[in-house]
Amino acid sequence: MTPRTLRNWRDQAGNCPVMGRPRHAEGTWRAALVPVARAWKSQGRSSGRPRVEAVLEGLELEIPSAIVRELLRRLKARRRRVLARRRAAQMQHLDVQARDALWSQDATHLGRDEHGKVEALAVKDVGTTTAIEQSVGGPARGEDVLALLVRAKRVRGTLPLVLGMDNGPANRNERVCSYLASERVIVLWNVPHTPEHNAPIESYFGELKNELEALGELVARGADPSQGPRSLSEAGVSATKRHFRACVPRVAGLFNQRVRPSRGGFTAAQLDRMRPRAEHRVERARFYDTACAAIRSAVQGIDDARARRRAEREAVLCTLEQFGLVTRTRGRRPAPCSKAERLS
Repeated sequence: MTPRTLRNWRDQAGNCPVMGRPRHAEGTWRAALVPVARAWKSQGRSSGRPRVEAVLEGLELEIPSAIVRELLRRLKARRRRVLARRRAAQMQHLDVQARDALWSQDATHLGRDEHGKVEALAVKDVGTTTAIEQSVGGPARGEDVLALLVRAKRVRGTLPLVLGMDNGPANRNERVCSYLASERVIVLWNVPHTPEHNAPIESYFGELKNELEALGELVARGADPSQGPRSLSEAGVSATKRHFRACVPRVAGLFNQRVRPSRGGFTAAQLDRMRPRAEHRVERARFYDTACAAIRSAVQGIDDARARRRAEREAVLCTLEQFGLVTRTRGRRPAPCSKAERLS
């Protein structure tokens, strides 16, 4: 390539026409904004370009499709930002200050075998994020929940002051409720059909399934001769259940050593050693009696079942806050106890 060729290219560079279609004038964009926004609003926030263009055509407005597409993209992005700010302002955050103050328990679906559903039961310490105990079997029954709590007490040396649970029949089992009452454990029941009230264990199950899927362990496996029953207690147990009974505890152990940025970069095992025990801050009997009295006072004169449940939850959370076991914020601002809890 000669210097002459390079000089010719340089001289011609400033004279080359712009490739592609010419840009629309700024006035065209400004004039299109209001009609596009009104057409989009009239057809609903989920409407797309074809529906908006049909409305504009009915109004005899000729707006290029490229402008309609770009304006809709900007309008929808702005709408998402507004909704995100609104959700953040209403979001309530619960920060548990002591270990064994609040546990969260639930069950989740893992797969199916020849007997039906395969589920995992788990219980987690909300304050330290520790996965305390888990089990794998068929659909959860009251005796399964009771056995899980007994094992969890053996592992931790105590039960929590408050246990968060949903309204499933296994949790409502008479033996489970009697056991918790005899151990002076307050149950923080969800408002029906509100899983976010038990968000810590729901988050744990999501993390568990993501890790199992990443390891290739979430797909139910058929019978494998090398994975046969190891004891008489496992005889008659499906290969799918044996598989999950082996890998779920292993993954739970991994989670207890996982760094948690939301907890200052500490692991669950480190937080267990760092956080004070709940019963070092308040005696169990005193907390139980105070919470029961607060619940009785909160539900007086309330007939609606959902309103009663919300009042019960607020009474329990206020009792936890009263003894310095939790702090609550709404929209990053302190949430006073007197304000009734809103459902998101």
